[in-house]
Amino acid sequence: MEIKPCPFCGGMAHADFAHGSNQSYLNKNGFAHSTPFLYVVFCEECHVKTIPCEDTKLAIQLWNRRINDV
Repeated sequence: MEIKPCPFCGGMAHADFAHGSNQSYLNKNGFAHSTPFLYVVFCEECHVKTIPCEDTKLAIQLWNRRINDV
């Protein structure tokens, strides 16, 4: 799945493990809870990131979402 550039600075972004597995995250069903396996997408330039997610696909979907998406 393609990762769009950062919506704030246009920098390159990539998916990685999230640090601090005690954080809340959204699972595939949209419910928040915790797990030791969390992923985020973050910008290499300005360091903005998604919330921790259950899998990389969900993190990328959140990252790629834009205000004009329906």
